Amino acid sequence: MKLEEVLTFLENEEKRNDLIYKLKHAGEDSKQVHAFKEIITSFNLHKPPRGIDQTTLLQNTFQYCEPTMACFKNFRLVSKSWQHAIENMRFNAKLNLREIVEFEQKGKFPIFYRKYVKAFKQIYLDLDENVLMKWNSFSAFILTHVKKLNYIALETDGELPPNFNDFLLQFLQNSQTTLKTLFFHDNMIVNMPIISLPNVTEIYFIVIEEYQNEISNFDLFVKKIINNCQNLEEFIIVDVDFCPSIAHYISKNYQEHCVASYYTAASRILPTKSSMYCHLNRLTQGLYLSKIEYLAIALVDLNFPFEEPWKNYKSILALCPNLKGIHISGITIKKDGQLLFNLKYVLGDMSEENKDIWEKRILYLKSIGIELISWEEYVLKVTELRKKSQWGFAFLTKALLTT
Repeated sequence: MKLEEVLTFLENEEKRNDLIYKLKHAGEDSKQVHAFKEIITSFNLHKPPRGIDQTTLLQNTFQYCEPTMACFKNFRLVSKSWQHAIENMRFNAKLNLREIVEFEQKGKFPIFYRKYVKAFKQIYLDLDENVLMKWNSFSAFILTHVKKLNYIALETDGELPPNFNDFLLQFLQNSQTTLKTLFFHDNMIVNMPIISLPNVTEIYFIVIEEYQNEISNFDLFVKKIINNCQNLEEFIIVDVDFCPSIAHYISKNYQEHCVASYYTAASRILPTKSSMYCHLNRLTQGLYLSKIEYLAIALVDLNFPFEEPWKNYKSILALCPNLKGIHISGITIKKDGQLLFNLKYVLGDMSEENKDIWEKRILYLKSIGIELISWEEYVLKVTELRKKSQWGFAFLTKALLTT
């Protein structure tokens, strides 16, 4: 047989299976088996592939695997090199520490779980009823083995253990130089300890209606965050419209730091420099229109340029005397069926009539000092505004959360 014929034979799955079947039944001492062993040895096919035991290669590969407890266990059993690699890496995925509570036995956790929690850089600490029932052993385990995190999310059921303030201080100290993001879920405004967190740049805080009478606690929380996080960039408040008293507090005390709102309800009640509205007519309901420098407006379909209230767009936009740029988005369909959402990029795919209407509007906006900007440019403007304020509030809804 020629080499090409041999390769063709090996590529045929049915013939490969037939070969395997015949070798199995040929016997250990058969000429065929000995000949096949010699071929395998001559090509070094009996040895593991190069790099199979290389720590860096293994860890890069493991990052693409779901970091479940079963996965972690199974990888450790393959070989010593695999065990070393999995036990000395850090997954980017989030681990809910609540998952390990059930494995507590007489106040202690198996050695395996000590190694497992150390593999995560992002932790979600949900203080539910099961955690609180085993709090003493659980908290001791966490403080001993969970360190050098870059992300911590904290949620309570409205009840905290007696020593929680001391626990939180030590918990943060264990990741003091690595922590970048803190996420506070709803149910309780935590009494933050005083601790320097030099690398924390993002704070997430979810608002609920019950905070209406918690302004003094929220005030203390905000002041401690600002004091602790010297390099804070974004203070992200979620669902601020659920609690008007908190929105009023922020407007009154931190107006210069109100940078961006990404949904209509927040844009209406806060003095954000960049504001987003689902429809142009909602703009007339805003309380701080003179503060807006950059505006994002949504449309249903860019191919219907006379949708209300665009007939009166000049008088409506005149309510924003300091407006510098506007992003207009909506849906239009290209000839190939692709959906596009950015007016600045879709003019060439419109009918001549609609294109003419929008281009006249763009010229008018330019004549009064308002630039039509893309979404990428809008985001860049938000970043510039935040830097001017040193740090800035951003207002989102839960639906917009990617954390």
